[in-house]
Amino acid sequence: MLEITITIISLSIMLLLALFHILLAFGAPLGEYAWGGFYPTLPRPFRIGSIFSALVLLFLSGVYAQNAGFITITPSLPTNTILIIVTVFFALNTFGNIASKSRKERWGMTPISSVLFLLTLALVFIG
Repeated sequence: MLEITITIISLSIMLLLALFHILLAFGAPLGEYAWGGFYPTLPRPFRIGSIFSALVLLFLSGVYAQNAGFITITPSLPTNTILIIVTVFFALNTFGNIASKSRKERWGMTPISSVLFLLTLALVFIG
């Protein structure tokens, strides 16, 4: 039951982050919360990066869902190995957000990435 709860919370956060990146890609003035916070509205290269980020987050959502047994992307998908890699990524992402020069990114995204780090770490140890 704990694994299911953690997975649902993680999925919710990642899907909201994917939506956030899609909004950034379409020009929403939220750029101060991402990519170093340098641009209120992201320039084209960063918008493309946000599309890529959204796709990665959607794929990872599928990995989390398969890990919990909600869906099957492919039976041989090494979900636990991917979760270990993602745990390291979220830890590094948290440090990057802490170091951001953008106050909005520091205070807005650091808590999100740190929560995802802790939730994913818990899934690695539970699974």
